[in-house]
Amino acid sequence: MSIPVVVLTGGPQGGKTSALDAIRQEFADKVVIIPEAATTLLASYPLPGRDLERNEQWLVDFQKLVISTQIALEKKWLEVARARHARLVIADRGLLDSIAYLPDGVKHFMSLSGLALDQVYERYALVVHLESVATCAPEKFGKIGNAARYETLEEGQALELALREAWSGHPNWVFVPGAGGVASVISQVVDQISEFVYREKERKFLLPKLPDINLGQGILIVQGYIVVSDSELRVRKIGSETTIGIKTGELVDRQEWEKRIPKAFFDALYVNCSARVSKIRYVLHDQLRRKWEIDQYNRDLEGLITAECEYVDDDDVTSFELPEWLVGAIDVTEDPVFKNKTLATQGLPDLSKYFSS
Repeated sequence: MSIPVVVLTGGPQGGKTSALDAIRQEFADKVVIIPEAATTLLASYPLPGRDLERNEQWLVDFQKLVISTQIALEKKWLEVARARHARLVIADRGLLDSIAYLPDGVKHFMSLSGLALDQVYERYALVVHLESVATCAPEKFGKIGNAARYETLEEGQALELALREAWSGHPNWVFVPGAGGVASVISQVVDQISEFVYREKERKFLLPKLPDINLGQGILIVQGYIVVSDSELRVRKIGSETTIGIKTGELVDRQEWEKRIPKAFFDALYVNCSARVSKIRYVLHDQLRRKWEIDQYNRDLEGLITAECEYVDDDDVTSFELPEWLVGAIDVTEDPVFKNKTLATQGLPDLSKYFSS
């Protein structure tokens, strides 16, 4: 199961630190962030002009270390993302950033990394370039926010343009201008990331009974629908956590947005919802570390049991084998009667059509 990787890049003082802080706050455990390899290394690496003479060999040696570190970091943080069931990995700079610092650019990068440009592009689903203050507001350029920065204004401007050239060949390269200020940059970055984080790919299966394995402790979920149409607006309570959410899109590939709200807000909205669903949810993981949610419905939907599995890439949606403990499972992903909003408004479908007696 692959997890998409998005690169945040750009010249010095482009707002990456502020954007990454906003991403952490907005998406929490839905994303994993890979720290910037160069900044991590510079904290303990001899600096030109301070510890050593500034020369071309220093640049080459340092970028060689940056490239190998970046590759290792991406590999290990992707493992972390899979273990945490994150939806997206954010790389604070990517491999091609080294091109802007190497004397022979692309040729030198390929020699040090052993990778062609197309191979690098394939590693990343999206590249978001944040314009440097060095080009959009040069009077503000300085050392603020990064004590390890050693570039002059002219070097900062050259780096900004070199990074644009290095990454602009990526099929999903997005340029975020800095003229609108930090707030505008953050808003545009969050919008780009949302397209990945809130995209939901899942399969739903109808079960004849609960799986005959240790399900662990279930949790009560109640949800009510405020708007029921092609899109849905709902409030939900899972244990003690209360949220409001929106779902749009097709049966398999959908956009889902959800935010926590105070319990008092939930109570005020839920009491006015005429369409409601209540169920006990059990969360399991199979040997491929895919997350399964087993829902045992109650109240008016008593007798209905479903299992949902969320995926990241398109291939995993259609080509897989069910866990052996999902005995008798029937794929109802494309059947709209098993959508929660349909169950809430139209009630329990005739299950005898799906299971023989």
